[in-house]
Amino acid sequence: MFTFTKAPFVWLLIIYVSGILTSTLLSGQAIFVILIFLLTGSLLMIMWSFLYDYKRFYLIIIPLLLIFSVIRYHQFHDHSLHQLAVGKFYLENIYLEFNILEAQGDKFFSRRIARIIRTEPGYEMLTGKKILLNFKRDTTKSELRYLPGETYRTHCNISPVPNNGNPSAFNFKKFMHAQNIHLQAYPDTSGLEYIGMESSLSPFRYFASIRNHLTKWIEVKLPHQRSSALVAALTLGEKGGLDASTLDVFSKTGARHILTVSGMHVGIIMLILLFITAPLKRSSLLFRLIRNTILFSGLWSYVFLIGAQPAVLRAGFMLSIYILAREFYRNQNSLNTLSFSAFVLLFFNPLMLFQLSFIFTYLALFSILCYYKPIFSLWTPGNKVLNYFWQLTSMSIAAQVLMMPISLYFFHIAPIYFMVSGLIATPAALAIFVLTLLFFVEQLIFKGTTTLFAYLLDLISGLFLDSMALIDGLPYSSLQNIWITETALFLFIMVILSFSLAFLHQKKNYLYIGFGIAMILAGYHYWHQRSLEKHEELCIYSDKNDLSIDLFVNKICYSIQSDTLSQKTGDYTSKNHRMKHGIKRITNLRITENYADQYIQYSNGILYFKGCQIYIYSLADVRKIPDDKQQDIDKFQDLVKGNERILRLPKNETNHRMSFLIYTCKNQKCDEVLLSNFPGIIIFPAHLPFWELKSVKKILPDENIWDIRDKGAFRIIWD
Repeated sequence: MFTFTKAPFVWLLIIYVSGILTSTLLSGQAIFVILIFLLTGSLLMIMWSFLYDYKRFYLIIIPLLLIFSVIRYHQFHDHSLHQLAVGKFYLENIYLEFNILEAQGDKFFSRRIARIIRTEPGYEMLTGKKILLNFKRDTTKSELRYLPGETYRTHCNISPVPNNGNPSAFNFKKFMHAQNIHLQAYPDTSGLEYIGMESSLSPFRYFASIRNHLTKWIEVKLPHQRSSALVAALTLGEKGGLDASTLDVFSKTGARHILTVSGMHVGIIMLILLFITAPLKRSSLLFRLIRNTILFSGLWSYVFLIGAQPAVLRAGFMLSIYILAREFYRNQNSLNTLSFSAFVLLFFNPLMLFQLSFIFTYLALFSILCYYKPIFSLWTPGNKVLNYFWQLTSMSIAAQVLMMPISLYFFHIAPIYFMVSGLIATPAALAIFVLTLLFFVEQLIFKGTTTLFAYLLDLISGLFLDSMALIDGLPYSSLQNIWITETALFLFIMVILSFSLAFLHQKKNYLYIGFGIAMILAGYHYWHQRSLEKHEELCIYSDKNDLSIDLFVNKICYSIQSDTLSQKTGDYTSKNHRMKHGIKRITNLRITENYADQYIQYSNGILYFKGCQIYIYSLADVRKIPDDKQQDIDKFQDLVKGNERILRLPKNETNHRMSFLIYTCKNQKCDEVLLSNFPGIIIFPAHLPFWELKSVKKILPDENIWDIRDKGAFRIIWD
């Protein structure tokens, strides 16, 4: 099925990806040894091919491509800035000139990815590097600012891209590092000076202004805000107007991908263009040239209109390759064409491999190409309507085969009615796209005097939203809080592949292998659940809103939160970590409450748990600590020095003689003598302002401080 002669780029892609992954897992010296080994192997294979079997000369591609993939990865991976970002790299009030490359954002910040053009003497290493800029949104001014191609100068503080510091949470730092972005800044918009426009990026600004005007048309002409927000997100990628409830409904019904402009949306545009140019589908060279020109210009105009986001660029390139392959090679292999597009993209930027959008786009397409026909062939409907819906259902099932384990791993939710939502979402998205195009034409011709298509858009969008809400309201619409470890993910994928091979090739051996791996997966799951029952942990989260503490014992979570912290906000911070440990019951406490049971005792700001005492300053009277309370300093010296991130203690040992103080005195004068004489570790939560931390740190030695904002969540695990 995937022989080298029939699908060469499938194998070339596998080899190239293997080399990239190898580069990420091994150190520099190990990579050097592997390169020498591969180079030696390549020379031996060349000699063997010339002497004995010249027909297998193509095998030389394997070691050479592996060498090339390793070299390309290290060319793109910025090791110098990575080392700076790992350390404490903070620059205050440094001069920057930067050029905007890409526009992103949420409801609070307008984020821009920029390239540093010039900086102060002594920091030339920053020149040419990417930086994440966070501009605070100003609702009083137009958001048509800081667009790709524009160049600015300013003075600002530069710091490493942070992680939120919480266990089991989304690693924003790792996500940005995959794009070779290690630094960030929060420029003051009042101090920005516009320099000019880079000519090579000026088309991006032009398309951004068009997108802004089209978005304004949608917002003004559609009568309901929820409909206008959906249409803007679906067609132009402007998701700022979508509320949290809408996003949650689409996630639970398995239609969240509809709201993110990606390959599906570019595919819909291509279908519309193919329908429009159908009369030009003739054998004449002139008609074919005109048709392909319309297809390419329309496709790439839409790609640039929605901001040339990476996922859309990939889809545009992939469809362009498909058009060319169809034009010049009538019997092209779809898998080979898809693999070729992925190979070319990774050739130009190997770091794309670590972007979720790249992974999901190609996994879904590979899954559809491999499984759609076998699934569709299971049933032959009797009429065209049933045949159409069976096609959509088969495509939804096929896309989920390889997507399901990865989706569960990252998003922890399994929509039960994804086939039903897919039957509604795909036709609705197509209808909204067509109506939106007609709406724009209507506005251009009649200058906004008619509202026929605006009314139809509002009606269809409202029905679409109501149908998704209806599906979400059905019983057992989704399975939530699913946590899959890396080991379970690997075994799950192996089970799917084994059963798939058994289904596609009708061989029992693959079926037996699948059942064997499934039994191993079941045994691993049982062992993992039993280990969670024995897990005991104390975790003080990195929450910029206020104090949040969790205690885990026997799958019970004791949550202690500040009185000013809402339950929803606190649970958002700790949700993933609780999910990972299979928590069955949560006991919520406030720091001003008193509580005691067989596991914990909390009274007047003092928490007793597993032999440790945690004092919350200034609720607890720290002066009442016994004078003979000597600390086991040696047990957490590596922790406070930064060599370790988690303090691990023996499970059965409860006499640790350890005291920890959580400093919560925001905007209050501290007792310097009291803090300097405290015989343990002082923990600074993430919600304290920087100026207050600086004043307190002056009176304390570094070995007695744990700054959650800098080091992440404070954790003690009893193994």
